[in-house]
Amino acid sequence: MVAVDFVGGVAARRSTSHDYPTPKGLISFIKENLRPLLRSAKLKREDLAASGIAMPSELWHWAEEFVAPRAELEKWRNFDVKAELDSLLPGPISIENDGTAACRGELVFGPPTDKQDYIYFFVGTFIGGGVVLNGSVFPGRWGNSGGFGPLRIPDEPGGHRLIDHASLAVLERLLGEHNCDTKLLYDDSADWSALEPVLSRWITRASRSLAHAIVSAQAVIDFEAVIIDGALPHTIRDRLVAEVDRHFSHLDLQGVYRPEICAGHFGSIIRALGAAAYPISNDFMIDQNTLLRKEPAGQLSR
Repeated sequence: MVAVDFVGGVAARRSTSHDYPTPKGLISFIKENLRPLLRSAKLKREDLAASGIAMPSELWHWAEEFVAPRAELEKWRNFDVKAELDSLLPGPISIENDGTAACRGELVFGPPTDKQDYIYFFVGTFIGGGVVLNGSVFPGRWGNSGGFGPLRIPDEPGGHRLIDHASLAVLERLLGEHNCDTKLLYDDSADWSALEPVLSRWITRASRSLAHAIVSAQAVIDFEAVIIDGALPHTIRDRLVAEVDRHFSHLDLQGVYRPEICAGHFGSIIRALGAAAYPISNDFMIDQNTLLRKEPAGQLSR
């Protein structure tokens, strides 16, 4: 949980960890941390203009990947997040897929760029991301554009989807199989050198899969750039970006535009920043992808 100003400055931050997400855990976290957050930021509740939430879509589908009791995650199916949190959080509440939110945070708070169309990958517990078209985030009809996890990956042992290779959950499992301490994975400022040689093998596997995924995406839209960020120390992120670029150069690119492949700027906090960026983006920025928007009662606004 972060308190963020209009230009992305973080006034205060609170966090906790869990084995898997539950509605009860979400509510408890907010109740226990909102007041301490405001005190740290020297803010009053009425100083907050809005509340944004970044979270994966349809969490009840991810029991196997979380290694969680299916009955626990099934509780998300009928949990109305906005309604349940309306009395707990200040201002209007917005909810966005966490990958899309991360992409939005990079666009709104990241350095200026002349790139109008790009792919954004976020390497978290599960790989996700977002799409920027015409200088604006393109969430898609159902809000899941850029959910790259299901992209098919050829000839890679361990699964046929990008999520099966380029996710931190995969690295955590590999480390567990080699009796390595996985606690470092939850501290993106830590030195991950103790995770070798498993870490290097995972970087090779993840980067090779990301390169294939980029080619598939480029076959649909010729994006100018690819931005890769994640809940990783910046040194590990930079290694991953360099490896993706190297593997990409060895693939058959006939008929495919070669995009610039570069690193993001924020690390794990970007999902929370992106949640805060939603009301800023919605209220103060022009969405180049929306010419006509349907309004209630059949009205149209230009």
